Amino acid sequence: MRVSLPHGAQCSGRRLPVGQKPGKPLFLGRRRSGASAPPAPSAETVLLDREALARLTAALSELSHRCQEIVRMHRVEGIPMGDVAEKLGISRQMVGRYVAQAMAHCHARMDDENWIPPVSDRKDNPSDNGHNADRGAEK
Repeated sequence: MRVSLPHGAQCSGRRLPVGQKPGKPLFLGRRRSGASAPPAPSAETVLLDREALARLTAALSELSHRCQEIVRMHRVEGIPMGDVAEKLGISRQMVGRYVAQAMAHCHARMDDENWIPPVSDRKDNPSDNGHNADRGAEK
C-alpha cells in the first residue's frame, strides 16, 4: 500500500520540534528554572487553537482504532517506531505506513475548508456553552 501525501507534507519522523529528542514524549517538557513564562495568548488565539484541536481530534477519530493507537503511541507518547512495532507484533515499516496514512489524512482534513467536523454530544464539549446541558433530562 502506497500513501501519497499532500504537496510539501513530510512524514519521515526525523524532523522534531526544537528541543525534543527522539523517543521522548512531545508534551511532557519541563520549564528550565529561571526561565520566564511565555506571554498569555490572546482570546482570539485561544479560540482558533481550540477550533484547530477540535478539527484534529475529529480527523483522528475517523481513522481505524489500530491507526489511532499507533499514532498515539508514536506521536503523542514518543515511543520509537521499532518499539511500537514490537509491542503490536507488526513490522517497523507497517508502523511507518500507519503514521504516514494518519498524517496525510489529518493534513487533508485540516486543509479542507469545506469539511465540518461532527458535533459531539458530550457534556464537556467546549463549543456547547451549556446550551445542551438539560438535553435528555426528564421533565
